[in-house]
Amino acid sequence: MSQTQQNTNGTSAPAAEVRPKSDLEKLIQEKPLNTLAFEPQNITDGIRLAEYYIDSGLLPRSIQNPAAIMIIAHQGRELGLSFLRSLRGIHIIEGKPALSAELARELAHRAGAKVEFILSTTTKCTCRVTAADGRKIEVTWTTKHENDDWQSAERASLLGKGPWKTYPAAMLRARASGDAIRALVPEALGGLYLVEEVEGSGGETNFEPAPLAERRVAAPIVTLAERQNAASVRLKAATEILGKEVAAKIAGPRPEKGWTEWMEQSATKLEAEVAKRAAENDRPPLEPEGPTSTDFWAAAERTGLPKEEILNILRGATGGVEDPKLAGPDGLRAAIADLEKAMPKKEAPRG
Repeated sequence: MSQTQQNTNGTSAPAAEVRPKSDLEKLIQEKPLNTLAFEPQNITDGIRLAEYYIDSGLLPRSIQNPAAIMIIAHQGRELGLSFLRSLRGIHIIEGKPALSAELARELAHRAGAKVEFILSTTTKCTCRVTAADGRKIEVTWTTKHENDDWQSAERASLLGKGPWKTYPAAMLRARASGDAIRALVPEALGGLYLVEEVEGSGGETNFEPAPLAERRVAAPIVTLAERQNAASVRLKAATEILGKEVAAKIAGPRPEKGWTEWMEQSATKLEAEVAKRAAENDRPPLEPEGPTSTDFWAAAERTGLPKEEILNILRGATGGVEDPKLAGPDGLRAAIADLEKAMPKKEAPRG
């Protein structure tokens, strides 16, 4: 039987056929991303956003570089999560991604399941999960072993360890709901374990990465902010010695990207120039000895000019150097010549 719809002019026209949704459209509808959140559109944007998160210093210590953030974000995207929601709910435990208990329950609800806590105390928790098709399961966790049909922290050798000692009720809820969700709707978890389920985690999050098999000593974790602060201090110290103009010429223009590396490289270049000028001033001359800083100050004293004006003459003759000890023979020679030009001329005696 054909279907019709009423046009604006009152005539009838065949109704448009409803195209069945593809599997991809169904997946997007079932697991929509937060459209109000800022989401990178490609790998480049993702890495740039990851660098900002690393620079903030607010991420867990287990996330050391943008690559780790991209792995977490990619894992979260497969579960239908936004970039930032992935970072909040997926943790790196012993080098592997794991879900927080709250995120696991959220994913179960997204899959159409209903998660309920029938009982929740500091010693016992019973969680019931009901799937969309009506299937049900109940899982009970206790602190001490009471029943062979129940899981217990004591039997799993977790009792009294870490958060099991301080937050037993939360840990019981995490283990009971995690077991129930995995048993009834495992597809909701995307093949990931909960943080509390990872062997040896004790339920804690934000771990340091596990030691390498070779038992090498781990290098200290240095954030981008720490690197930038250190480079800034080095740049400022070298610039005060060489002068802004000289420092700017040596460092070159600041790039649009990779400015942390540029700061570090520029600081190294400026420090090398400072060391070079200091060495040239101290080493025995191979050519006839040129003027020294003592000669400069002697010429400056003869001028009778204020110190600031003398330093301005030094800066102008050497391209910004503010310390005559670092000016070098050529720079001092030019500076002394400028001082002599600025020296007041003596009036000729009147006949």
